[in-house]
Amino acid sequence: MPLRDLCRLALLLTTLQATMVANADTWRPATTQTYASSDDAWRLTIEPSVSSDQGAHVGDQTAGEDRSGEVANDARTSARGTMEHCIGGTCRRAWQHHLLNEVAPVSVLVTEGGYVMTLDNWVSMGFGPHAVVLYDPAGSLIAKYALVDFLPREYVMALPRSVSSLHWRDSPRIDRDGIRIVVPVVVPSEGAEEEDDTHTQFVDVVFDPRDGSVALPAPEVWMPAQKEAATALATQRALLADELEQAVVPLLPPDSREPLDWHVYLREAFSRLDEDEAGFPATFVVPSPADPGYAKEVGRLHARLQDAKARDVIMLGALSQDALLDLLKQEAASFHPGMRAWPRLYLLLDAERFAQASALLAPSGATLIQLDPARAIPQRADYLEAWEDYLQGRPDEE
Repeated sequence: MPLRDLCRLALLLTTLQATMVANADTWRPATTQTYASSDDAWRLTIEPSVSSDQGAHVGDQTAGEDRSGEVANDARTSARGTMEHCIGGTCRRAWQHHLLNEVAPVSVLVTEGGYVMTLDNWVSMGFGPHAVVLYDPAGSLIAKYALVDFLPREYVMALPRSVSSLHWRDSPRIDRDGIRIVVPVVVPSEGAEEEDDTHTQFVDVVFDPRDGSVALPAPEVWMPAQKEAATALATQRALLADELEQAVVPLLPPDSREPLDWHVYLREAFSRLDEDEAGFPATFVVPSPADPGYAKEVGRLHARLQDAKARDVIMLGALSQDALLDLLKQEAASFHPGMRAWPRLYLLLDAERFAQASALLAPSGATLIQLDPARAIPQRADYLEAWEDYLQGRPDEE
């Protein structure tokens, strides 16, 4: 399985396991940070890209998109690094370049010799071709690595994960020789948690910034770690095999009045129908007008529509199709020329009501897609193929 498919599978797996927004990650906006060598002779300031979309960035990185970030001016569509070299209290600029991180790196280490290691991409740890990047004292690229460039594929698949990230490492450190960089890599196991390292074990992978070489642990350390990872992966596959059975079943709206069940349905419908994969959609389930939460949900939807961007996706469902249609009539009445066009909307309506909604919302410029409540939605073939590859442990197919 190519890297792009491997990373996409990881996102599919975590999306299926997550329950709506509860297991989604929360990342603060990236800010300008300065990192110094231990002797303070080298100081690297990293400015994040000026404009970035978290959802889009997660999609790019988990899909393995390689964005070099090389731009001709200060638009900063990627992070920018400025290195200063200080001698005798006098500091001068050594280099200033755009980095390979689209938003910003998560961790940075600067050696006393002026070499730089950046680790991971903001909002997307462990994914993509720039999980580890090395630069020389002049700011030139020495090497870049995806995790599968130095770790076995199945070891990577066994790592604990959240919706956006892989929990694959601890903080890097300088080796005792003062040159090489040691990255403690997680040993996948049932005790390895996404955010709590209390029961997590690590093995040291050593990077030489002079030539970009990577040294895995000694066999007596590495072999038990691989065995532990294989056991963890087998456990994951056994647990997820049941989920695969559910993934095969054609999807129909839930026989339930619980809003949570409907949110989960809308998210799953999106993953089966939408090939754009621009990120995760916003989901709204309109309750009955008599419900105490009706006004709050209507207010949330109205605010979201007014603030939506063109690339956004909003999934709209309701316990009553008539209630949803009435709400759309109210929203259509609030639209006027000069307002920002609405985004892509999925509407859970039958053919007759969807036709009415289409006529009502035509002035909004929204792209409308029908979710027919009577139509079962089959699972995507590529999704099922990725599942089967993962569960069966099939070898890479470049």
